[in-house]
Amino acid sequence: MKTVTHLTTPKIRNIIIFLAVSTIALHTLYFIHVYGVNIFVVDDLPFASIAQAIKNGDHFWNVEEFVEYRDQRPIFPNLILVVNMVLASWNVMYQLYFGWFLIVLSIVPMYSILKKTDHRLIWIIIPIVAFLFNTAQHVSLLMDIASRQMLLASMGIIFSIYFINKIQSQKAALLPAILFAIVASFSAIPGLLVWIVGVLSLTNFDKTKKTPLLIWISSAFVVFFVYFTNFAFGAENKSINLLGLFTLDSLKLFLLSASNGLIPKLTTFVPIQIIAGFVVISLIIGGPVYLRLKQKEIKAIVPWIQFGLIGLFYAVMTIIARADLDVPLSHYVTIDKFSQISALIIATMIFLQIHNSSSDKHKKTVASIIFSIFIAIIVISLSASYVSGWYDGSIYHKEKISYLECMTNPIFDFKCTMLDSERDMVRENGKILKELHLGPFANQ
Repeated sequence: MKTVTHLTTPKIRNIIIFLAVSTIALHTLYFIHVYGVNIFVVDDLPFASIAQAIKNGDHFWNVEEFVEYRDQRPIFPNLILVVNMVLASWNVMYQLYFGWFLIVLSIVPMYSILKKTDHRLIWIIIPIVAFLFNTAQHVSLLMDIASRQMLLASMGIIFSIYFINKIQSQKAALLPAILFAIVASFSAIPGLLVWIVGVLSLTNFDKTKKTPLLIWISSAFVVFFVYFTNFAFGAENKSINLLGLFTLDSLKLFLLSASNGLIPKLTTFVPIQIIAGFVVISLIIGGPVYLRLKQKEIKAIVPWIQFGLIGLFYAVMTIIARADLDVPLSHYVTIDKFSQISALIIATMIFLQIHNSSSDKHKKTVASIIFSIFIAIIVISLSASYVSGWYDGSIYHKEKISYLECMTNPIFDFKCTMLDSERDMVRENGKILKELHLGPFANQ
């Protein structure tokens, strides 16, 4: 009887996990299907120059927007765009579905890292997947350029961290770790952070085996050199000011970024978001220190520390580049979520350490109650965040439907923006896309 139980329990567990993960993933796919619109937003329109270059038989990789756009180097997202232009007449919906597929791919390395950390953490893959597919990042899920950049960068970061933590057992893993780091870097600027945190996985090598570390640092140097050569610093935001880091508003934005997507962005919830951000940061920084003091080997949680640091460093980047923001934006959730996933794993490891090392039943009970409350809060917060994401998605959808009608109706002559600074650009690029029969003009 024990043998049967031993055999069936893991099978039942895996079935439950598969059904839960599938439900979450399909739910977000339905969200994209319902609220996605085959229309370009203003941020997409400058890429009409790439389409024009393809039509004229010119080298599209020489187009300015291909190599740098709004303080980013979106090389790989733009390669995806070129494929979409050539094969599907730049159908935005295809990109949104592809973005969802990138998230699905990200589950695999996350699950593998989780199993290697501690086999008892397998169940945690369910909330991790909930973070990955969170509809609070509705802009990354519904906007063409955000889907291409943020979701591809996120996937590159996850795969790079997965492979770099396999180098000690498989030296060949260094190559895919570097390749995915390059993909992340030349998708969105937060992808560069993986080069910095990746060093943590290579510093514990024996002194005689420092070659992977040297190769990683050398590769990082080359990538940073290429990235920032002829880079238009601050072109997107002229108000970049490092001194702005040391203000109460910056501290508030930092804490809000740490909890971005975990709690609905409502004015009423701002104090709760700040508290949640403080808890997340405390767990990422203080959790490993606590485990180390308790003589707990922290090597297994290095990948999660790396995810946490990427989230926190990205929050700092947000403060530097977007000091004008009162709250972090929706598509920032795609990177900010790494902090929350990290905090969840570290909190779980702390609970397991207390529960396993203590012989006091009362202490174990208290620890179990606190951890259960912690998990319940995450479930409730994420659920509310999903609901908020659906609401924001519905508003986004209505706006894009109106924008679609304006762009495709000749009466308006592409006068579909309220900003005077954008009117000429929208009109010029809109005409190019119509002439090339791309996106909503494909059948015209």
